[in-house]
Amino acid sequence: MSGRFPIRSLVFGGLAIAMAAGTVFVGQGLLQSDRDGAAAAVTTSHILVAVRPLLVGSAIVAGDLAWRAWPNEGIDPAYIVSGKTTLASFTGHIVRSAMHAGEPVTLDRVPAAGARGALALVTRPGMRAVSIALTPTTGVSGLIMPGDHVDVVLTYILPRPADATGGIDRRAATTILSDLRVLAIDQRLTATADEVKEIRNASLEVSAKQSETLALAADLGKLSLSLRSLQTGNTPDAGTSGGSTLDYQVGPLLQRGAAASAPRPAGAARPARAPRAATPINEFRGGKTASSGTSQ
Repeated sequence: MSGRFPIRSLVFGGLAIAMAAGTVFVGQGLLQSDRDGAAAAVTTSHILVAVRPLLVGSAIVAGDLAWRAWPNEGIDPAYIVSGKTTLASFTGHIVRSAMHAGEPVTLDRVPAAGARGALALVTRPGMRAVSIALTPTTGVSGLIMPGDHVDVVLTYILPRPADATGGIDRRAATTILSDLRVLAIDQRLTATADEVKEIRNASLEVSAKQSETLALAADLGKLSLSLRSLQTGNTPDAGTSGGSTLDYQVGPLLQRGAAASAPRPAGAARPARAPRAATPINEFRGGKTASSGTSQ
């Protein structure tokens, strides 16, 4: 009896180990099957998200947005799903509300540059956006882009003195505002050189007082823009640039005309006229004629 006990114990121990191993194997199989079923049950789509933090008023550039997988059951109707649009179509859109990296993007958060209210987003606090009409010449032949800085030049006719008679109208040009930022060109907040062919209007960022100056200047004469360099440093001929220029400063012929039609200072007496030559008075006496004096 004592010799059989170890054998019987070994047999039962082996059977127990085999049953435990089988249980573990079956459990792992069931667990893997549940995982595969759960993975098969979750379907995803790709939505548009921010790759990096985006600030209010900034324009979308390449690399700001990307497509990311998102569970279909968690997709909001406002999310932008891949296949309906492209990443390139959002270039130039304006960020209306700040976003963190990984946040889903919606159309109301990144409106198009020409959308209603987009211009207000890029205007700095306390500043105004004012549009002025331009021609190919006054708009520097379409070379001005959003983000450039310009001066505004007014060309106008000088008013004549109240007692002026005759003469010609005098003209002048004056730089009325300097170093203004261009917000938009023809309602576009972003543009490239090949897109801008002819500028019809430009939106400039100004203060409240400068907006009044522009409004009045537009009624007085013709407005033109002069493009400023983006490079900093000493300006060549700084002493002769800007300010006002009168028409007779353009050429010598106009200078002669200006001297002839120069207005008389207030209170100045009219110049005395030169006396006329005396006219002799002839007296007739019979058949003879005699000179007896002069008349003035």
